[in-house]
Amino acid sequence: MSDTYLVVESDAPVEASARSMAIHGSSLADLAAFAGVDLAAPLDVGHDTLPVGDVDAPIELRVEGARIVTGALGMIAAILDRVLGDLPAEANPTLPRLWPEHFDVAIEAQAAPGRRVNLGGSPGDGFSDEPYVYAGPWTADRPGAAEFWNASFGAFRTWGQLSADPANFVEAGAAFLLDGYGRLV
Repeated sequence: MSDTYLVVESDAPVEASARSMAIHGSSLADLAAFAGVDLAAPLDVGHDTLPVGDVDAPIELRVEGARIVTGALGMIAAILDRVLGDLPAEANPTLPRLWPEHFDVAIEAQAAPGRRVNLGGSPGDGFSDEPYVYAGPWTADRPGAAEFWNASFGAFRTWGQLSADPANFVEAGAAFLLDGYGRLV
């Protein structure tokens, strides 16, 4: 039931460790202290930053929902691993990051001088009830076929649009993201 625990890992050379704390029943303050996060520090992730809320209220975790979200995030991580392996060195990609304002996982990459792009995925949100992957250029550039760029932020494909074959799912997601990156090179 690793999807019901907060896991904190360290790869420190002398003190590598992994420890966990149950999410259900813990408060945000408890979990933050366990992870070494200062909730009093300013949090600003853009215009969609949500208020932190009551940090002392116990969290009521819905296990089935947590499994759906962590399963989608795991699939997105596998897709991004594949993408990172195929990007050229000059792309200078960032490590994958979980963005708190949308709860999506993405990397940033340099497609061309002055042209960066977010490549990532979401387990579902206000934009789409279904999980999806996306390519989001930082500029208004949308080269190539207009049909590819099907969202105000760039291009996206839902899980259902990627592949009916689960064995090919990671490849299909990576191919879409690499296609979006390639169009911007």
